[in-house]
Amino acid sequence: MENPEALVDMQRKVQMMMGRCLLNYQLIEGQLKHIIKISSIEIRRNKNGEYQTFHSDVKRKTLGLLFQKYFSDIALPTECTNSNESRDCNAESDETFSVIQFRQIIDNPNIYTSIRDRTEILVKNRNSMVHHFRENYLLDSIESCEAGMNELEKHNVIILEQFNFFKQIISEIDNAYKTTAHLMESNEFIECFETLAINSNTKIIH
Repeated sequence: MENPEALVDMQRKVQMMMGRCLLNYQLIEGQLKHIIKISSIEIRRNKNGEYQTFHSDVKRKTLGLLFQKYFSDIALPTECTNSNESRDCNAESDETFSVIQFRQIIDNPNIYTSIRDRTEILVKNRNSMVHHFRENYLLDSIESCEAGMNELEKHNVIILEQFNFFKQIISEIDNAYKTTAHLMESNEFIECFETLAINSNTKIIH
C-alpha cells in the first residue's frame, strides 16, 4: 500500500513542474510576439506630414499561429527569399510608406527542417499538456506521478532550448536595428533612402 503522504508530495511536485512548463510556454509566446512585432515595421506619412510606425497585430494570435507567422515571414530558407512578401500592418492611410523588415535566412535546409520540427514538437507538447495531461496521467499513484513528471521534464528540456533560441533571435534583431539607426545617421544613407522613397512601394530589406 502506498504512503498517502508520499503520494501527496509527489502530486505537488508534478503540479509545480506543470506550472513551470506553462509559465515557460507563455514566455516563449511572448518572445514570438515580440519577434514578429519588431521584425516588420511600416512607416507611413499622414496628411499632416507626420511619420508614424505600424507593427503586425499579434495580440490575439495563439502559439500555433505565431509559429506559422514566424516560419512564413521571418525564418526562411534561402530559396524562398525572393518570393513576394506579405504585409499585414494595418494603417488607415494611403500615403507614402516604406517597410523595414528583418528576416532570418537559413542557408542549410537540414538546419531549417530541424528548427521547424522542434517548434512543431513544442506546440504539440504544449497542446498535449494543456488538454490531455490528466487523461494520460491520472496522478492517483506514485507510478503515475513519476511517469507524468518524466514527461514534463522532457517538455521542459525542449522549452528551455527554444527559449534560448528565440532569445538569441531577439538579440540579433535588436543589433540589426542599432546598426540601421547608425547607418541612417550618415548622409549617404539618407540620400539613398530619399531616392528609394520616391517609389511608394519601396521596401527596404535587411
